Amino acid sequence: MDEQLLQDLFDLTTEGAFSSFEEFKSFIETDGENAFNDIYELTIDGAFGSQDEYNTFISPLKKKDSSQSTVISPQENTQEINDNPSLYGPTTIKKDDNLNQLTITIAGEETKIPTTRGTTSAEIADKITEAINKARKKVNESRTSSKLNKKNDEDKPSYAAWRKDNPGGSVKEWKKDTGR
Repeated sequence: MDEQLLQDLFDLTTEGAFSSFEEFKSFIETDGENAFNDIYELTIDGAFGSQDEYNTFISPLKKKDSSQSTVISPQENTQEINDNPSLYGPTTIKKDDNLNQLTITIAGEETKIPTTRGTTSAEIADKITEAINKARKKVNESRTSSKLNKKNDEDKPSYAAWRKDNPGGSVKEWKKDTGR
């Protein structure tokens, strides 16, 4: 599992949802892919523009092995970039003179995409996803996380701890019970 991407996702969760990065990782390992549904509801407001944007962000975390390729439509990625101009800044796509590659620049981060005849659409989609993730990482680095500046309220249980005492409880119930 991509530790940096996992850390980025942890940094985007509501303060107090997990008492530590280790608890966060343990929650994912225990609940498996179902954990990602709860985590989406636990992200800070505005962290993701939509469920689709979130799914694109976490897709590398859901891959079982490197031989599996997440097929993401280039159209969906283009739509995400177009729908979030203030997040990604100017986006450019330049065709290389020899027509064997495209260079996509998002938030100042360049990614080269081969366009040779043998390049599959899945490979192109993975490269576009890589470009978006590089840009997102740059954007996220400029943000400050409240987790870096404050400790969690120790008198309030984290979501993972609360769930142990409230099996089947929802994020909404946890927020209500803890005043978050």
